[in-house]
Amino acid sequence: MAGAVRIVIRTINLKPFKQCAKSFRVPIMINAIMLVCMVSFVVINQLSGFVFPGGRNDYQIYYYAARTFFNVDPLRLYDAAFFQAAYNLSPYRYFPAELVFFYPFTFMDSMQSYVVFSVICFFFSLATIYTSAKILGILGMATDASDPFSKKNSSWKYLAMFFMVAFQLTNYGMGQLSSYVAFFSVLGLYFFLKGNEMAGSIMVGLSIVFKPVAIFIVLFLLMERDIKRLIKRVFFIALPLLADAIIFLVNLDLLRSFIALNLNELGLSRFVLDPSLSFSYFISVLFQLPTSYVFIAATGACAIAGILLLRKSRDSNQRIVFSFIFGMASFFIAQPDIWETQLLYLYPFLAIAFTFMERDFKKPLLFYSYTAYPFACVLLIFEVPRIVVIPVVAIWMFLYYIAIAKAHVKNGWIPANPV
Repeated sequence: MAGAVRIVIRTINLKPFKQCAKSFRVPIMINAIMLVCMVSFVVINQLSGFVFPGGRNDYQIYYYAARTFFNVDPLRLYDAAFFQAAYNLSPYRYFPAELVFFYPFTFMDSMQSYVVFSVICFFFSLATIYTSAKILGILGMATDASDPFSKKNSSWKYLAMFFMVAFQLTNYGMGQLSSYVAFFSVLGLYFFLKGNEMAGSIMVGLSIVFKPVAIFIVLFLLMERDIKRLIKRVFFIALPLLADAIIFLVNLDLLRSFIALNLNELGLSRFVLDPSLSFSYFISVLFQLPTSYVFIAATGACAIAGILLLRKSRDSNQRIVFSFIFGMASFFIAQPDIWETQLLYLYPFLAIAFTFMERDFKKPLLFYSYTAYPFACVLLIFEVPRIVVIPVVAIWMFLYYIAIAKAHVKNGWIPANPV
């Protein structure tokens, strides 16, 4: 067995991974320090009996949801009262199939498993940046074509910043799944650009299993005139979701409780108590409109804008890149509950988008605007009221959304023949 492992390792070309680690070693070290500091803080505080306001961190929700589903009673999975009484936690409100991933963690103590989980998140972030750099190389955006990780590339500063912004610290502290969602979404784009639509579609489907943030990406990917290609994409995107479908069909009561809980969570009262960093929420508060109405209107507007802009694409690669970049941005415009930890799956696509916009617009303030969103979130660490931060990040998000639309209209994002 050991000999077989050594043979496999020898066949893997480790040079690109070493190049990536060497080029980004300072950002990686900063991220590792964030990981150690925040995980230590959470473990020490929870072992000393401290409890976060409203319960423990989000990882505990996933951990105890897995224990409830597999070891207690599946019908309790979406029981908010049970989670509050038994675990002092907010309710679990996501798809059940992802709990298969968390089930092995339940064989460890919750704090031990949290540490292991956080370390895995760190490596997923590394893999996300590695894949993003490879994507920019495929698209011909690497100044040094032999090394897509080189500091000579304009994309380096955008990718490096991904490791160092404040939401990385928050993500480790909350124990969120954002690193997984980011990795599978970016890997999906990579496979699509390499011509492997089957693998790309499966990766997009896997990202939805963890969190359905790629819904606009899917919508734009399905705006395909080739019927065979359309059917192929639908099938392989849906394939990872079959487990959830089977679980719900076998137990309709579980499905009903899932729908009831999430409809209840859409209520405005939740966001008044803990307002999100969302453009649609900002509009809802500004004009005193129900969140659900603004969400529906924003979703429709984003969908229509994306479909119209797709017509400007000159070839399939341009349609793919636009579908992913504009699709992820649309989620952050329309979704009413957006938190700083979720920026992890937006920012790899921002790095790709800003690299293109820097080439086209050559605006000196572009990099500073790229950092404005996450560094506005730093204010939250210093207990600045969230409602003060919302206008900054919400308006920035809208301006970014307009910028990528203009960039797409101008040149379709990518060279006609990317190297």
